[in-house]
Amino acid sequence: MNKTQVKVYFSLFGDDFPINDVTEKLEVIPTETYKKG
Repeated sequence: MNKTQVKVYFSLFGDDFPINDVTEKLEVIPTETYKKG
């Protein structure tokens, strides 16, 4: 039997917000982050 592969892409955009707070609330560790500036 073939295995099913699922990928999810979730992104947030904004000028300034606390990335750590978002991570804590969602209880999901980001694989990649980028902060403008």
